[in-house]
Amino acid sequence: MIIFQLYKNLSYLKKAKISLFKFSFIYDKFVFL
Repeated sequence: MIIFQLYKNLSYLKKAKISLFKFSFIYDKFVFL
């Protein structure tokens, strides 16, 4: 149960990291424009 919770949190963090990376990439493009 605890391992499943950790795995869920890890996948959530990974998704958040990817979305943050996409956001920063778009932000950089807007800054350079």
